[in-house]
Amino acid sequence: MDKSIVEVEVDVCEKYQPLFDIPLARAVVRGESDELDIEYARILAKVDTVVMSGGRNSGKSYVLGLANARMTAEFDYKTLFTRYTMTSAEDSIIPNFMAKMEIMGYMDDFKTVKNKVVGKNRKATPGEVVFKGMKTSGGNQTAALKSLEDFSCFIVDEAEEVPDFETFQKIYLSIRTSTHQNLSIISFNPPDDEHWIYKEFFLKRGVKGGSNIIKDNVMYIHTTYLDLNPDFVPPSVTREFNRMKVEDPDAYDQICLGSWTTYVKGALFHPTEFQHFSFEELDQSNIVTKFGFIDVADKGTDYLSFPIFYQIGRFLYLVDWYFSQEDSTTTIDACAEYIKYHGLDMVGVESNGVGSIYATLINDKVPENCTVQFIHQSTNKHTRIVTHAPGVRMKVCLRNDAPAGSMYEQAVRQFFRYNKDKTLNDWDDAADSVTGAKMLNDDLQGI
Repeated sequence: MDKSIVEVEVDVCEKYQPLFDIPLARAVVRGESDELDIEYARILAKVDTVVMSGGRNSGKSYVLGLANARMTAEFDYKTLFTRYTMTSAEDSIIPNFMAKMEIMGYMDDFKTVKNKVVGKNRKATPGEVVFKGMKTSGGNQTAALKSLEDFSCFIVDEAEEVPDFETFQKIYLSIRTSTHQNLSIISFNPPDDEHWIYKEFFLKRGVKGGSNIIKDNVMYIHTTYLDLNPDFVPPSVTREFNRMKVEDPDAYDQICLGSWTTYVKGALFHPTEFQHFSFEELDQSNIVTKFGFIDVADKGTDYLSFPIFYQIGRFLYLVDWYFSQEDSTTTIDACAEYIKYHGLDMVGVESNGVGSIYATLINDKVPENCTVQFIHQSTNKHTRIVTHAPGVRMKVCLRNDAPAGSMYEQAVRQFFRYNKDKTLNDWDDAADSVTGAKMLNDDLQGI
């Protein structure tokens, strides 16, 4: 019985098709099936994790139920379906899943037994789905899941509620049967980009949010309500989304389009306040000067932050950014290489504390035509950043093409988290270095 999702009359977005193709991949690679292109199958056969993100009304849970029904009925997967907290699965979640079984034509072969969906004839249909919460009533995450064995699929719905990577990883590492292509699937609405999902699956792996790609062992699927047949989106929802698009673009981006939030309430800077550019398309024919500013850090959790600017006209294009928690044995040589690579005319180095020694060591390693200026900051750091914020907004332009997971992207994330309330700031390195660069440029221009 062929239940390819494009043949079942459920009209779901084609972005989800690879999810339905994964169970076939190993058979195709082994020469046991020719239902998929062999090169495509080889790529799918390496996937063990599926990251499903999207906005509200994007159909994630609906499609996940259809795919899980197919895996259970046709490929004998044994699935652990979880949410961080799950109550009364028999009253809501299981009936919803059984509705997907009915849509796919499997209803007559399966039944519910407490928190499970199992085959009526276990020999003919050995696949099953077990529904459990990750957090017990006593508050011990995964405590009730350790005794579960022989699962080939682990699904986490509403994964944004899972508090940390370790809670997810404990179960992820237990999915290791030899009879199936083991899968872990996390489905979620993207929250703040400080969340562990973003850090583990996007930032560390160099994947931009909203991607639909396969990278190494991870498949990324991102959809929004715009990917659905408009008939499937209630008119009231469409009206509200259209209102938000005009009146509250930030909420529209996160809630409706499933974008990761890169800013926080009370943040001093916001992405929409800045001009953005692509480095490849930047016209470098009329550069006034090339310069940078180093906010020194040598130990602890602070970052050495070294934004590099090309001044073109009155605008400061932030073209590169060295941003590291390594100690000076690494960062001095690295900063010197950045200075040489970009051919900087001047570098300001904050000389407070260890900064004067750092500036001296940098000066010994850079070309003679680059001036290293020792800058001693006497005003309060937070006051300095807030005071010069308007000028930073007017003059600084940020790249829109920085590679995902790069130092540049990490620095920008910290920059947009700098809060007007200084007591809420864990780090100030990015904001302070950009402010220092703007002040250095003001001095160069005689402002």
